[in-house]
Amino acid sequence: MSPPHIADVARAVGVAAGLMAVGAAAGVVAERAVVAKAGRADREGDEPFGHLRGQPLTVESDGTMLHVEVEPCTRANPEGITVVFCHGYALNQDCWHYQRRDLRALGDLVFWDQRSHGRSGRSVAETNTIDQLGRDLKVVLDELIANTFMHGCGEQQDGWLKVSLERRDNCLSLIFEDNGEPFDPLQQESEEITGSLADRPIGGLGLLLVKSLTDVQQYHRAEDRNILVLCKNLN
Repeated sequence: MSPPHIADVARAVGVAAGLMAVGAAAGVVAERAVVAKAGRADREGDEPFGHLRGQPLTVESDGTMLHVEVEPCTRANPEGITVVFCHGYALNQDCWHYQRRDLRALGDLVFWDQRSHGRSGRSVAETNTIDQLGRDLKVVLDELIANTFMHGCGEQQDGWLKVSLERRDNCLSLIFEDNGEPFDPLQQESEEITGSLADRPIGGLGLLLVKSLTDVQQYHRAEDRNILVLCKNLN
């Protein structure tokens, strides 16, 4: 077993997020140009783009204060689904306006501004690197996991949660272990998507999302621990 290097993971995350964000921004500009040329009214003209705000959280990473906002799930979230949105360079978390508006029933949504972007602190140019992005993202995730776990345990003093990432052969595995009450999230019913999302009742998509993004999901109980393993085939 060899854990993936954080810089490799960060580089993949940063590049993918940047490309998606730039592509989305270009798509918006192109669409509005076509609408204007056609002389039609912009249906999104009154949309308060970038004005939606979540619960603020400030995280320090290597001396730079990072601005984070959390949108709590609008439904019961027994799967514990959390989605972290990473914007591209020269943007900020406000570029995820429509995702923030429309995906609140999916799970807890987390948005953050990279260093030297948006509402986060400014840092010297030498630290604005992909490797530093990975370290910053790890700090944000550590803080979120700690906050979520403390909230879930309440006054319990002996609760613990372990999250590990490992690569074995061509499978990347994310492993969750905790000493809470027995609970198998894979036994919860996951609804099939039928019709449009606008017509669907809120809830039920968290487990479906997990299963669609991973190739193998396994749960077992061992030594008073819940163990959930999610595997993604790298081939």
